[in-house]
Amino acid sequence: MTFQKVMKLVRDKIPDKIVEDGGNPIVRTLEDEEFEMHLGLKLMEEFVEVSIAESYSDKVEELADLFTVFSAILEFHNVDYNDIVKKAEEKRDRLGSFLQGKFLMGLEMNDHNDAHYNRMYNLWSYQYQK
Repeated sequence: MTFQKVMKLVRDKIPDKIVEDGGNPIVRTLEDEEFEMHLGLKLMEEFVEVSIAESYSDKVEELADLFTVFSAILEFHNVDYNDIVKKAEEKRDRLGSFLQGKFLMGLEMNDHNDAHYNRMYNLWSYQYQK
């Protein structure tokens, strides 16, 4: 038997499946700080897989994985899914969605002074990104 280094967060039942297939998984349970970091890494991994999926069924499969990781992040932080949906709807109504591909290159403001500009930019960032 050869050893293959993997080093990634896997679904809870994957080690059992490996055993059923005759393998010997080497697994440890992550502490909270590590677990949170690896959930973030898994979210990025799943996003990449969504981006490169070609067929509709592959997109659905990968988006389901992305949703599962998102759900685990909500549970990790003890956040209710319905609260997230409600907040997302409120923000969509107030600020719109991300469907039009608008990319803010910068912003011009009246020239008053740098302190004023910085204060306004920080206020804009806080108001519109929260």
